[in-house]
Amino acid sequence: MTLTAYIEGIGLLGSGLADWTSGQAVLAGSQPYQPHKTILPPPALLPAAERRRSGAIVKLSLATGLEAIAAAGLDAASLPSVFSSSGSDGENCHAICEMLASDDRQISPTRFHNSVHNAAAGYWGIATGAMTSSSVLGAFDASFGAGLLEALTQVVVDNTRSVLLACDTPYPEPLYSARPIPDAFGIALVLAPQRSARALAQITVSLTDAGADHAWIAKHIPHQGSMCLLDQVEAWDQQRIQCRASSHRATDNPLRANNRLGAACGIEYAAQAMAVHGALLAPPDSTSARVGYLVSVRGTKLHVLRLDDIAADLQVEATCITRSENNILYQFSVSAAGRLLLEGRAAVVLDADALTPTSGEAP
Repeated sequence: MTLTAYIEGIGLLGSGLADWTSGQAVLAGSQPYQPHKTILPPPALLPAAERRRSGAIVKLSLATGLEAIAAAGLDAASLPSVFSSSGSDGENCHAICEMLASDDRQISPTRFHNSVHNAAAGYWGIATGAMTSSSVLGAFDASFGAGLLEALTQVVVDNTRSVLLACDTPYPEPLYSARPIPDAFGIALVLAPQRSARALAQITVSLTDAGADHAWIAKHIPHQGSMCLLDQVEAWDQQRIQCRASSHRATDNPLRANNRLGAACGIEYAAQAMAVHGALLAPPDSTSARVGYLVSVRGTKLHVLRLDDIAADLQVEATCITRSENNILYQFSVSAAGRLLLEGRAAVVLDADALTPTSGEAP
């Protein structure tokens, strides 16, 4: 199953990232990143009493959500919302734990009120006047992914816009040692079911019940042992696959020669991604994927000399350009930390053994 939506507005706030307008230049690498503590603006839309009671997670959610909605030119009161956080208000949780560990266990009503996971959603409704549906999720390190999945499902199924607000705030010690969140960070996305003039980007998420990690990959492609180069399938659909790999840094990588891993070896990473793509596309009731053979590589451009000195994980992507019964043409690329390392096109023939004439047959 594939879910597709269009991003119409983005809100961003974090350490060294004051908003999306200035933050995108830093994230694109056109401006240097200068870290500083996240500055949370006061929630001006809240009445005075609620403003005094609001904690960091409320201020963060309001700042990012309102920025995204303003950029999209929409009315916050009309949008369904999805809130996602791994721990919500860390400072408030710390304060409650301190009270419970003291002789005086009287917790203030405000502390208790702000301790619930949906506190930010409640303040959002007060600030914006929104009476639309609101979902609140928490899934530890998978919280952003869970929130994105929920928001995309609403957009696709209900054919309506939605705003995703994903935020987290740090815990003081001693909780910080168990859950080290360096600083407050939040992002908000306004998602729409159809492309419009205000669309900034398209986002597509594919759902699969296959656990496409290294172990799964090794069971579904011919490459075994250290020759199985990929760690994880990050995303895929009928036309495209994106995988992650760290084996380029391994000293026992079987493709290394003369104590280095040449950039051309990235073609093998791409070829294995194509093989995994074929395995994922195989019908669920099939015993194995159709065997593919890489028969040609064209238009290859190597933007670096070697891969073993790349510190970041490799992002290996292959996109199907054309397909027939027994032939597939892929466009592939290998990048790391947003830097393109190599690219090209590769032709794959499926079931090549069946296409080869046997002895006595006419060619």
